Amino acid sequence: MRIRFTRHAAADLHDAGDHYTSIAPALREQFLADVDLVMERIHTFPHGAAP
Repeated sequence: MRIRFTRHAAADLHDAGDHYTSIAPALREQFLADVDLVMERIHTFPHGAAP
């Protein structure tokens, strides 16, 4: 399975990362780690939820 982000989704992730960095750089790292975890779960269980 291949997971792709639309341009708008990628821009939202970037903006969210910038927002968290403005609060505390560690928050950005945790946010991106959480996104990676969710992507890993989607990859492992592609039919685990409605599209």
